[in-house]
Amino acid sequence: INDIKQSSRDKEVFYRKMLHDFIHLLAWYGCRVGELRNLRWNNVTIKADGSAVVEFTHTKTHRNRVCQAKNMGVVFNRIRDYATHQGEHDFVFSRYESNRREQCTRENLYNRFIQLKDVVKLKHENFDLKKVLYCFRHYFITLRIEAGQSTIDIARYTGTSLNQIEKHYYSS
Repeated sequence: INDIKQSSRDKEVFYRKMLHDFIHLLAWYGCRVGELRNLRWNNVTIKADGSAVVEFTHTKTHRNRVCQAKNMGVVFNRIRDYATHQGEHDFVFSRYESNRREQCTRENLYNRFIQLKDVVKLKHENFDLKKVLYCFRHYFITLRIEAGQSTIDIARYTGTSLNQIEKHYYSS
């Protein structure tokens, strides 16, 4: 019974760490949830300066996109420390089960995010429970606009249209 409890605890710790890192990368790369879920280790390059270059190959627009973010090598190295599957073609965000080389399910991520929101709501009563994982893409785009980055560059980096950004972020 103690082995079962420990196994269950290890699995919970694994998925909590994964959600933390998943949110971190969503916010720093501005990618879609599905793009990050489909990321494989062979599409991640950690550079000597600590930045990480990522090639998103399963995108909504069906066009590969290469993105780089400073200091994100630390996050990918942290994932490698607890990831159960680390082969070149394995998903960065894979399932906990060591015999299943599958990506973490969308349902798993969303259910754990809901649990996280409920905990935050207990501590911060004004927290908006309507938040979804996709909001971290909006966060990324908003920060880039506020930093003065060109809308064209933001559209290219995030793999969306200029019209979409202007419609959602510049309309009153």
